[in-house]
Parts: sequence; C-alpha cells; structure tokens
Amino acid sequence: MCGIAGILSPTGDVDAGKLSRMSVALTHRGPDAHGIWQDTGIGLVHRRLAVVDLSPAGAQPMLARSGRYVLSYNGEIYNANALRNTLSNAEWRGHSDTEVLLALIERHGPVAALDLVDGMFAFALWDRHDQCLWLARDRLGEKPLFYGWLGNCFVFASEPAALRAAWSGELTLDIAALAGYLRHNYLPALSSPWREISKVAPGTLLRLNHAEAVQQQPPEVIPYWQLTAAVAQSGDPPSDADLLAMLRRSVSRRLTADVPVGTFLSGGIDSTLITALACEASPTPVQSFTMGFADAVYDEAPHAARIASHLGTRHTSVHVNETNLLNLIEELPTHLGEPFADSSFLPTFLLSRLMRQHVTVALSGDGGDELFHGYGRYALWERACRLRGLIPPTLRRPLSRLLNHRLAANIARRLSWRDGRGRTVALDNRLRGIGDLINAPDDLQLYRAMISHSRAPAEYLAGRGIAETPTVYASIPAGVGTLPAWRQPALLDTLAYLPDDILTKVDRASMAVSLETRVPLLDHHLVAAAFRLPREHLIDADGAKAPLRRLLSTYVPPALTQRPKQGFAVPINRWLREPLRPWLIDTLNPRTLEAQGVLNSTAVIAMRDNHLAGRAERGAQLWDFAILTAWLAAGNQASRP
Repeated sequence: MCGIAGILSPTGDVDAGKLSRMSVALTHRGPDAHGIWQDTGIGLVHRRLAVVDLSPAGAQPMLARSGRYVLSYNGEIYNANALRNTLSNAEWRGHSDTEVLLALIERHGPVAALDLVDGMFAFALWDRHDQCLWLARDRLGEKPLFYGWLGNCFVFASEPAALRAAWSGELTLDIAALAGYLRHNYLPALSSPWREISKVAPGTLLRLNHAEAVQQQPPEVIPYWQLTAAVAQSGDPPSDADLLAMLRRSVSRRLTADVPVGTFLSGGIDSTLITALACEASPTPVQSFTMGFADAVYDEAPHAARIASHLGTRHTSVHVNETNLLNLIEELPTHLGEPFADSSFLPTFLLSRLMRQHVTVALSGDGGDELFHGYGRYALWERACRLRGLIPPTLRRPLSRLLNHRLAANIARRLSWRDGRGRTVALDNRLRGIGDLINAPDDLQLYRAMISHSRAPAEYLAGRGIAETPTVYASIPAGVGTLPAWRQPALLDTLAYLPDDILTKVDRASMAVSLETRVPLLDHHLVAAAFRLPREHLIDADGAKAPLRRLLSTYVPPALTQRPKQGFAVPINRWLREPLRPWLIDTLNPRTLEAQGVLNSTAVIAMRDNHLAGRAERGAQLWDFAILTAWLAAGNQASRP
C-alpha cells in the first residue's frame, strides 16, 4: 500500500518543490521509500509501503521495459501471479505486482488490462509515446484518488492533504458538498471539501493528454466496470458452495505478502468468517486483533476472545478507556484531511495502531452488511414503507406536520426508553423521524430520509439557496430498478455509503499508521453474485446474512456468534454531554462559528444547548458540526468561499 501524487503541466514546467511537499504530506501512507519521476510537463510522486517484493526491484515510479509507460501505483493486484504466467515473453526485474500491472498494460492497454485484474488500487500512468495521463480507481472504491485543476496544472493525490500542502491558497470551499456532508456525515459522491477538487469514481479511468491539458479540458471519463451492469448480467444465483469457493479464493489471494498479515476480529459474523478462512488457508497461525471497551454495551472483546480460542489464532486484545479515545480528538483534522464524521473512526484508528505493532497487512470483514442485507435499517425501512402505504396520500402531509409540530415534541420530550443495547431513545426523536418518513415522495426517498443525519442540511449552513451535491440516493441510477425493491437500498449503500464512509474510514485510519487493509468480501465476482441471491436464500427465520451464517457454522459453533449485532460504535450522545462537553462548547461557540461563516450559528448553538440540557438527543448531528468546525479551525479556513 502506498501514496501517490503528481502534476501535469500544460506549460511544460513542473514545480519540483510542490512535488516534494506532496510527497512529505503522504509519508504516513508510504514510510519505507519514496520516489519522484519528472519529464517535460509531468511529475509523478510515490511513497512506498513495502508489502510484496521488498527489494529495490519494487520501487516506484516504475518505468516499463519498453520505456513507454511510467507508473505510480497504490494497491495490490491479488491475481498478479496468475497474470504473470500469461505474460510468458516478459522479462522480470523482481516479483512485485506493480511490474505485472505495467507488463499487462503494455500488452493490452490500460482499459483492457483492468478487465483482467482482481485487486484494490489507485494509480497514475504516464504514456510517454502519446503524451497522455491515465488515472484509475478500483471497482468498489477501496483506494482513494483526488484530482483537479490548480494553478493552471492538472494535479492528483491519494489524499486531499497532499494537494492542500502545495496549493492551499488556490482552494475554495464547496458549500454544496458540505451540505451533503451534513446530511450523510461524509462527503458524498465524487465531491471534496473544495470546488476545484473531485474524486475519481470507483470502476473508472480518467484520460487526459497534453493537448487537452493545454486547453484545460476536463479529463475523459471511461467506466471499465459498473456494479449495476455486473449484477444484471445473466447467471444463476450462487449456492452456498459457490459462495464458499469464491470466499476461499478471495481470502487466499489476500494473504499473499512478504510481510506479516493479521485479521480484524470483532466476533461478528463477517470478521469471524474471514478469520476462519484465513486460518484454513494460512500455513502458520493467524494473528487476530480485537479492541475492547470499558462500557459493556460496546465491548466485543469477550466474544472475540472465545472465537479466537476456538479457531486457534494468536490473539491480541486491548481494552481502551474513554481517555484513550478522547485524546485523539485534537488529532482528527490531521488524520482525516477532510470533514468526515463517522465517530467509529476513533476505535478503528486505535485498533489499526495496535495491529501495526505486529503486522503490516490486515484483513477486514467490511462489506458483509451491504452484500448480505445485514443492516437492521433494511427491515425497518420495509416496515416503514408498509406503514406509509396504509396512510392515504392526502393525509400524509398533514400528519407529518402534526408529528413534527413543536407542541408534539414538547409533550413527547420527557418520554424515553432503553433499546436492546441499553441506549436511551427519546420519543420526540422518533416522532419527528416518523413525520419526515410519512411525507417522503416515494419508498427510496423514504430510505434517504431514514439514513440522513440532517434531513434539511441547508438550515444549518450560513447563506441561502444552498443545493446539495447530488448522490445516488437522490437521483437513483437506472440499473438499480432491475433489482427487487427490497434489495435496492443495499445496492445504493454499496454504491455510496460503502466507498464514501466505510472504506474511507478504514483507509484513513489504517494508512495513518501505515497499515494496509484488505477486504476479501469485496472481490468483485462475489459482490455481483451476492446481489443475485433471492430473498429466501438471504433471509431466514434468524434474520439476514443467512448464507454467511450457514458457512460460518462449519467453522465455529453458532452459540459463539449468535448475539445482537453491535457494530463499531461509540456512545457519542453521552460523550458530548460528559467528557467532551468542554470541547464541544469550546469548538461550537458563536464567535468561532460566525468568524468561519460556514455554519448557521444560531441553529447550531440552539441544538448544542438542547442536547447538553438533555432536552434532545442530537449527538450525531453535533459531532458532524464539531468535526467540520475543528477542521476549518485547523488551518482550512484560508479556503473560505
């Protein structure tokens, strides 16, 4: 795993100082080596985290044997050994997958080459013959890549911090993107915090030649893989045996490394199955890792320890207290690089830091909930759709207004209960949520409302008439309708929530400590197959993810894994009232908010005070506001709109 960056200059001059600053900003992604390659009008940066072929033969940027292509590449090609065997006439310097990818591109060209690879990656390829730059990102969006026009140059990097390190004075905030952030707690779709910078979409190549760069044209976008198209391809639904074969192949390939490999083990279905398959495939004992919490509601360590004992892994568990987590608060703007408010980043970062003391590569169970219908919100959404269907359309708006009325909230405010995990649920929150859902124009917009942190984010931004960055939740892609209605929210989550939240969190948290994370459930063949599963095969009397539970039962007794889903959450409502109260008050204060001019100070302070007084549960939204404000205060305010 590595960090990449670069500059394409229409004038022919490339600022070596900017290349160096971008390289330094990406040091955490590649501490083992660094390289810069320059030619007229082009400069490529590479920071190396050595995982396969630790010798200088794997150094980058790498020049192809013919001299035509130069590659700066971040990621892993898991079928590199099989592809190497198809390139029988090639001459090899070493055994890195980078060299295989270059040879494959030389043989087939960039577009056709990516059809053949199984991997996670983001890369920049310079074609010296055609004077053309190619940027690429893997199919599911595991690896990030940002790009844009700054200072009359076309620039790109693995993280926005690298671009800001060289061009901070030329960046302006994208308020539409920040509205999307307040809705979802992450920057959605292809947006960044800045108007000038975008993300390469998963499953696409960008192409820009020198002549087009002179005219500052946007790069050509070339999709080489689309999830909706892959799901729609003909084929019978996979059997459990088919899924097991795909998972075994995926895990086995992702164990390939010249450095130690371990697994995240929460004790849940997904991570336990991945760990079990890793134990089956590995010739040596697998190292597994779990983080425990003092709060029993959030502590998965005892479950994971029992499973690790059964599987025979070399298990490491660390218990952290609130002090460990809260000490990270001041570091968040640096680690995140952009506004990102999934609070589970905190434990993910701490667990990654623990693992990096023992291994360089980690296998995770991410993706299982999207592919195998594991989120409880899917069943809740179906119930909400049925409830909404019972209400005549003419009554929906009046009923919504009644439930959202301040009087109803005041009556319900003091009524609350404990959920299955011991968390407090306030009735006024539920009434307001139900009111919004009833008034949704259709079922998928109802789902969008359900997953929104702020259903009207413009209300919390300074200024008027702010439109949000469009997302797949608001403008449904055509191919989504080919799936049964009950399966469509999971497909939307795989297109948006998975890459923009889950994979972003894992990439930033792990790469901040130079740990490479691999995700076996996101083998693209497995992803497409999972979405062809019929409902009766995917959901049984015990709930969703039935195929994974059936497969896991052959490795681990069900009694060890049959427990309520926990997730990797933190008690953000309580934290903001208790240990983080001074930080919240200091961060979200009227003077700072008004000076920044981004958030609506009056609305934000009112929400803060209601939450602190116990009159409302607004921890998730306040965390969104606080992270954005802290990010702006950490030096990004120079880029005000």
